[in-house]
Amino acid sequence: KQQSSHGYFVTDFTKIDPHWGTNADFKNVTDCAHRLGMKVILDIVVNHTGDIIQYGAKADYNGTVNNSAYIPEDLKNAKAPAFLNDLSNYHNMGPIKNWNNKAEYQNGDFGGLDDLKTENQAVVDGFADIYSMWVNDYGVDGFRIDTAKHVDDQFFTRWWTEMVQKTQATMTARGQKLFAFGEYYDGSTSTLSGYIHKQGLPSVLDFAFQPAAIGYAQGGDASGLANVFKADNDYLTPTKSAYNLINFLGNHDMGRAAYLLRGAMTLPELRKADLFAHDVMFLTRGIPSIFYGDEVGMIGGGDKAARQDMFSTMVKTWKEEDRVWGDPI
Repeated sequence: KQQSSHGYFVTDFTKIDPHWGTNADFKNVTDCAHRLGMKVILDIVVNHTGDIIQYGAKADYNGTVNNSAYIPEDLKNAKAPAFLNDLSNYHNMGPIKNWNNKAEYQNGDFGGLDDLKTENQAVVDGFADIYSMWVNDYGVDGFRIDTAKHVDDQFFTRWWTEMVQKTQATMTARGQKLFAFGEYYDGSTSTLSGYIHKQGLPSVLDFAFQPAAIGYAQGGDASGLANVFKADNDYLTPTKSAYNLINFLGNHDMGRAAYLLRGAMTLPELRKADLFAHDVMFLTRGIPSIFYGDEVGMIGGGDKAARQDMFSTMVKTWKEEDRVWGDPI
């Protein structure tokens, strides 16, 4: 059976991953957070599920349905809710090869994960039922939406309208509005602002701010960051602005802030640059987002090397890697 390093290999969207406990345990977490005046944002995916669908012939994306796609007999009911076991709710076009081709990155399998046909009303309704449940029954306050770039252009407007309707009574009782931001992995301010105008979501991760802030904190010219801010009016709508954007310096895919800053810096230089980069994030517009471990000076590497344990670990390289503020663990 294939294993996942990333956590987006979901088969049962109605339950917490058993590695982390039960649904009741999760409810205790959200209740505790609310007592402390905190909100809980759930990291979710609507673009794909775990890799269950197989292909009778080698599948490369070619823009048409691969008619050899099938669900193995012993996995016919492997996913929950039931609409996820219906082969017609998937594109079945094989894995993405050309990541610059919109039709391909919206309809192909992301890293082999089963790509949902988000155009289908059954998929829109199904995910509205799933994620409104996590709000109404378990106390979730909002969502970070993975691979938002890879669903069809109309999905979020349709899905988010349903989400707001299905959670309205709950959120009104809490005296707040449901929040969400999409991971639209693109560094162009014009593309990101267009996404805000065309999609129904309240916000998006600011992939334009990230490289500009890192470059400035490394000692680069301020013009790159200035150009990001000059485009802020492009985000304006009657209900949204650049202040709704989610600012960040690094993440699990590209690496941590300290890793991206480091280059040829000595540790004393890195400490100054790391603090300054966080100043830039905290003291400018937008909602700051800290990747876990940055606050204790983790450095790591790119992608999988940026997903270290914060606690005792069996991974030798994680035990011995440099830290910004202290000795290796």
